[in-house]
Amino acid sequence: MDPYFRELYGSRWPTLKSALKEEVRHIALVNPFCRTSEHERRRQLGEATANVMGLQVHSRAEPKDGSGGTYPVPPSDQAGVKAWYWMDLASLLPPLALRIGETDAVLDVCAAPGGKSIVMAQRLFRRHRVGSGAEGQAAGGCLVCNEMSASRRKRLNGVVSDYLPADVRSRVRLTGCDGTKLREHGVYDKVLVDAPCSSERHILMQKGPSRDHRSSRSKASPPVIDRWSPKQCKSFAKTQYAILKSALQCLKPGGRLVYSTCSVAVVENDFVVEKVLEKFGDPEGKIAVRVAEDRGFPDPKDRETLEQLGCERTNHGYCMLPDRSKFGPIYWCVLERVKGGRAVGAEDGNKAAGATSATIN
Repeated sequence: MDPYFRELYGSRWPTLKSALKEEVRHIALVNPFCRTSEHERRRQLGEATANVMGLQVHSRAEPKDGSGGTYPVPPSDQAGVKAWYWMDLASLLPPLALRIGETDAVLDVCAAPGGKSIVMAQRLFRRHRVGSGAEGQAAGGCLVCNEMSASRRKRLNGVVSDYLPADVRSRVRLTGCDGTKLREHGVYDKVLVDAPCSSERHILMQKGPSRDHRSSRSKASPPVIDRWSPKQCKSFAKTQYAILKSALQCLKPGGRLVYSTCSVAVVENDFVVEKVLEKFGDPEGKIAVRVAEDRGFPDPKDRETLEQLGCERTNHGYCMLPDRSKFGPIYWCVLERVKGGRAVGAEDGNKAAGATSATIN
């Protein structure tokens, strides 16, 4: 691993590697759909609160003894909706880069475990306010959360059920499609592809040998880090390209897609985008795609916030790495489908209507 990333990051790699091996820092994303009081929230989380581009978060105070401490369990209101969601602050940025509107049809292609879906739901249904008599305003937009893995989809279902009230969940649908073979072409205004990746931080945080659970014998497998290889990155990149290529076809003309990973390997990030641009970069093509000029954040104040958080521009997007930001890693790029592409047929229009009215049990 070291020679590969030393070539990419040069003298920065030892510092970045050390940061990747540290415990992930989490923030509490406040749930505006929950009826618990602000006083109760501040009592458990403290006064350190901030507004990150329209989302309210609490930073977690680290114990002075260096023990790491515990994460307060979020209380639930009478409807069973939880008050906050613990997540890496970096994970807020890809869904925020979509600039979701209240009437958008939104697709989360690789949705589990569900944190980014919760962020998108907060933006999509932001006029919904509990106890205000405005619950009907949840209607309009829709969110489809896709996850092919049955076990991960079960966890996703739990997160959606725990953090969204019933009338909002009526605008959310869970699906289990293969992300490389999506069929709802030309249906969505916004799409998030938070693709599976080599996730170097998780690899570096693994300590000691792992167990081979596929065998009845309790034998130790080589440490995860010993099984990492550049070939693995290239394998992920092929899968990422296949998912991204499939997801782009789900966009309406003029729609936007955010591609993201938690990998620090360029081959899984900008290089995947470059390959997509080679295929779909012709403005006269059946489906034409380009990198969004504003990279998802047209407001100068938002771009200033990104800089303050330690985000760095790449050739096609942004990255947030823990040696400079204390959060992440995360990479994202905003792609938009050029208007004038293939017209949406009647069949696709029916699918769009079906997505809008679908529900989650």
